[in-house]
This record gives sequence, structure tokens and C-alpha cells, in this order.
Amino acid sequence: FPVTIGSEWEEIYAKGLIYEWQWLCPKCNTRQPFYWSKQRSDGSYAGFNWDTVLNPDESTNIAESSKTTWLECDCCHHKVHDTPAERHHLNSTGDYVCVKADGDPQVVSFTAPNFVNPNLSFAYASAQYMVARKMKKLTGLDEQMYNFVTQILGKFYHRELEADLSKIITETYDKDNLNNDWLPIMTVDVQRTGNVKYWVVRAWYRDWE
Repeated sequence: FPVTIGSEWEEIYAKGLIYEWQWLCPKCNTRQPFYWSKQRSDGSYAGFNWDTVLNPDESTNIAESSKTTWLECDCCHHKVHDTPAERHHLNSTGDYVCVKADGDPQVVSFTAPNFVNPNLSFAYASAQYMVARKMKKLTGLDEQMYNFVTQILGKFYHRELEADLSKIITETYDKDNLNNDWLPIMTVDVQRTGNVKYWVVRAWYRDWE
């Protein structure tokens, strides 16, 4: 995968100098990365936060929860609100900071999250995250979380190791009990990213009409 940790692109990126777009707290003037979620020792979080608004069935109301999103300074806990004026201020005072200076000077990378664009709200980013998290929990698939990390956060994604399908098939499919009257067929749905999403093994009776 071209934008996952351990990929060829990530190895090239890690070899060189790395500059990261950071924001300046308007209250304490501390420059810092755009943490998505950084837990402090007191249990609170720096970076993006929101209030969880629940539906009547106690599931998260993503649309209403995302509207409460704010950006919190890691040092002074100042809250930057999700308004066009405050987003434009972050953009005008932001700057690239060298976060890796001991690399190959012939390889220079600049990284920035998608939401440094002041026209994109914090609510947009947090809604994307909540949807991706919900889909991964419901389906076990991480395609939307992959897209969120690589396209919204501008980070390399740490994809979890896939299950050993050969072991799963061996445990759930006893081919030795099939004689020549049966034709076993395996189908696999491979996505464009190379991920195996679904597999199924069927046995068809050869004389079935």
C-alpha cells in the first residue's frame, strides 16, 4: 500500500528531512502539531475534541456531535473554535517546522493535514472520523479509517495484520469429506487497495441441474 507504514513511500519519507505544518496558539504562542487526539496526564485531551451528543437509542449523533468540535492547545488548554475567522487565523499564523533534521538533505518532505484549509471546518474532519470509526466497529473493515488517516490527517496508516486465510479455511472447510462428485470453488473479493474483504468457499454437485 503506497501510504501505509512500512510501504516504499514511507521508507523514502523517513530517510530525509521532514517538515510538518504546525499551528500557533493565539493565547500562549506555543507552536504545536495538529494532534488529533493526545491524552494528557490528567486524562484530558489536546488537539481535536467534541461533546458527544446521543440519539434516543444512545448511539452517537454524528452530525450534532461534530458541530461541537474545537481545537485545544496542548500547553494552556486554550480552545480554538470552529469559526471561519479562527480557522483563517490558524492558517495565517501556521508554519512548517522541521521535525526530523538528521535525514538525507536530498530528500525533503512537507506534510500538512487536509483541514489546514480554512474553508474546511473542524466539524467536517471530526464527522469523517466518527463515521470511519463506526464503520470499522460494525464491519471490521478499515477502508474509511484508512482514507481518514491518509487523506484528512495526512499521515501514513498503520494497517493491522490480516488474518491468515489459509488457516481459517482449513479450520472451517473440510475438503477431505468431499468426493469427486463435488466441485469446490473459492471466490475472493480483492479491493483496489489490495485488501481481501470477503472470501467464500462453496461446493457444487457436478450433476446438479
